[in-house]
Amino acid sequence: PSIAWYNAGNAWFQTGALGRSIAAYRQARIYRPFDSMLVENLSAARGLALNDVPEESAWWLQWPTVWLKAVLLVLIVLLGVCVLSTIRYRGRARGIACLVVLLLCCLTSGLWCVSAQLSGQYGVVITESVLARKGPDYAYAAAFHEPLHDGVEFTVKEVREDWGLVELVDGRKCWLPLSQAQLIR
Repeated sequence: PSIAWYNAGNAWFQTGALGRSIAAYRQARIYRPFDSMLVENLSAARGLALNDVPEESAWWLQWPTVWLKAVLLVLIVLLGVCVLSTIRYRGRARGIACLVVLLLCCLTSGLWCVSAQLSGQYGVVITESVLARKGPDYAYAAAFHEPLHDGVEFTVKEVREDWGLVELVDGRKCWLPLSQAQLIR
């Protein structure tokens, strides 16, 4: 999936659809968080979009959920081996090793839960421009004097039907039709 999202980002970038390219690159970063070419392409697309760029999240939140599941599975197997070893060959060092592996399991499962909660919470405007609203319907007044343009990144705070209450990078909040945005899952 990472190569497919990366190639999609390149294709959208070449067509000038900056919002879709940013969304595709960010989707690819879920699978390849430390790829330097991907980071450079994402930076180039963000630079052309001329929007505020969101701050990077902490390194432990950039790990893909799939990786965290795999690490947790390995740690659980290791914990089982440690417990069986401790039962068979009593010893203080083996008990301490079991506690350390148990703590690592707890830490990894906590990171996995946080990563799963953040999934789908970020998005990008993918249409040329969209008028942000003060409420979840077209009947509400415009939230800003200018529309939001292709490539604006945001954080989803609430979803009602086909509308999302979003927070922009600069802290402003508004409602957007989710049909004109792509969520990063």
